[in-house]
Amino acid sequence: MINTWNRCTHHLSSYHRCTILLLIALLLPLAGQAQASHAVPRAQPALLKLVADQPSARLEVIIQKLVNDGTVEALVSHLGGLVTRDLGMIDAFAAVVPAQDISELAHSAGVRWVSIDDALQQSNCTTCNSTQANLSSYVGTIQADRLWSEMSKKAQPVTVAVIDSGIARHTDLQGADNSNGNTDNGASRVLVDAQFPRSSYVPNDKLGHGTHIAGIIAGNGNASHGTYIGVAPTSNVVNVKVTDDTGKATTSDIISGLQWVYNNGTRYNIRVLNLSLTSTVADSYNSSPLDAALELLWFKNIVVVVSAGNGGPGQLYPPANDPFVITVGAANDQGTTDVQDDTVASFSAYGTTGDGFAKPDVVAPGTNIVSLLASSQAVLAQAHPDHIVAPGSYFRMSGTSMSAPVTAGAAALLLQGNPKLNPDQVKYRLISTASTFNTAAAGAGEINVYAAAHQSAATTANHGLILSRMLWNNSNPVAYDSGNWTSGNWTSGNWTSGNWTSGNWTSGNWTSGNWTSGNWTSDSWASDYWSQ
Repeated sequence: MINTWNRCTHHLSSYHRCTILLLIALLLPLAGQAQASHAVPRAQPALLKLVADQPSARLEVIIQKLVNDGTVEALVSHLGGLVTRDLGMIDAFAAVVPAQDISELAHSAGVRWVSIDDALQQSNCTTCNSTQANLSSYVGTIQADRLWSEMSKKAQPVTVAVIDSGIARHTDLQGADNSNGNTDNGASRVLVDAQFPRSSYVPNDKLGHGTHIAGIIAGNGNASHGTYIGVAPTSNVVNVKVTDDTGKATTSDIISGLQWVYNNGTRYNIRVLNLSLTSTVADSYNSSPLDAALELLWFKNIVVVVSAGNGGPGQLYPPANDPFVITVGAANDQGTTDVQDDTVASFSAYGTTGDGFAKPDVVAPGTNIVSLLASSQAVLAQAHPDHIVAPGSYFRMSGTSMSAPVTAGAAALLLQGNPKLNPDQVKYRLISTASTFNTAAAGAGEINVYAAAHQSAATTANHGLILSRMLWNNSNPVAYDSGNWTSGNWTSGNWTSGNWTSGNWTSGNWTSGNWTSGNWTSDSWASDYWSQ
């Protein structure tokens, strides 16, 4: 309030505005929830630079709050801004605010942090493809096909959330073809469509990116008689469309989609989430709203898989920089299933984050990946018609956008065989069994889902990591340990629900069972239908 008064005394002609500001300041709760104004604005450095460069602009921002009332929203409105979207998952909202008022907003006692609602981009690399058509080899490279033959037909499929440009209704995302002796009725395995872009929306994928990713995860080869099959061909997917039909999206678009997954994960048995999008603005995981939202999903028992990006060595942008999630770089499998000739793709991003974490965690095939074509009229198909693969239902792309869903499909297979695994165990098993490369660009190495399936160690990843500062309710670091799930560390009402008080996180449920248990039998899940 003192800082507000000082500003007002220098602008006496703005008496009425200052009076309102003072009233807002007085209404803000003080003890426990709100913090006093600081000399340094609580805002992303990239945002402050943008303000300096464009002082007369109106900027799209994400504002995380320390208070549960509407005082911060009221301040935004008073400053001439507009609240555009609620992001209650992380106690935040999106808004458009005059650049000249960002500093005042960032000094407000009820504000935790202000950041750019920046644009995200897909991590596909259309210039990285070979023009020579080849059959997909990635399933064999990670030995998913070898695992199929050991999986019980009774194993229940899990659901993977695809946060992307939409999913077209492709025949490879239906049940198995009855002509192959399977009793499946051919129903769609795209369980639901959810949409969050601010532009006009249709459930289909007019860009072609999301459909390609869904096929890498769950395509069953219907249109190619088993030639092109995804990693987990009986899994289900949910279509969480967050981009417009040209592929554009902002951080708040993505978080809105993640919030839908957070609210509906149990209903649709969502155990894995794939995000093949990366930010365009460098940030710490401690101040990135996107990273904070993904950590919450991880704590809600959903394996989060993200692409590393295609920038090669150097800066890793959110969400690839988050230490909890599985960040995946791209390998080039040279069109063979022999890992001995594999290399890390030259475009694959890697390095040490500003917070000191080496990324990516692993690599997976991501070069010349053949998967589903959304439509011959899709934006990517029109731009790259030479990448359409016979019989015309498939498309070739490269990028860490493709290596992430290879890994997401692998995670789905692990959970289909042992649904009691938690995300930390899935991450550990994929990392600890990876085929090692002699380069930091590969992280722990290239994933081998067959080896991961037979890894029975109860060891977990991420132990002792510090949660994003955006999830603290005071200045004390919150370490990732089982004791935190029942603590008062969370500031949102959702974070104190029964989800966090369950004994599952510390019980033997997470250490029991392995791939030699009754979940797996000698019955062949890889029937003639799956064979190539």
